[in-house]
Amino acid sequence: MNAGTILYIPVAQAEGGATVTVKGQLYGPTLKLDGTDITTGTAVTIATDSTRYVPLSVEGTGSLYLTGIAIDYAAGSPPPPATRSPWARTASTGPFKPLWMLTTLPKPTD
Repeated sequence: MNAGTILYIPVAQAEGGATVTVKGQLYGPTLKLDGTDITTGTAVTIATDSTRYVPLSVEGTGSLYLTGIAIDYAAGSPPPPATRSPWARTASTGPFKPLWMLTTLPKPTD
């Protein structure tokens, strides 16, 4: 990810919040998750009062070689499927697919 890039991470509504860990190698820039400076490999607590997109931004000069993003919900798992809008089903009985497998994504809202 080059400086100036913003990646929106979908987070489901869940009681107790969640932690997000961004994995990768920084080559100069500052990383911000939901407006807070972070470092790679460190879990950052985020609010999960509602289903939303959490911005991950690469600021300054340089780049980030992103190798993974982990979301750990405090309750142990995301809420049941009826309330998990960041994920999509292929059919009413089909499995959930992560966002990168979808062909179109909803536009993030602020």
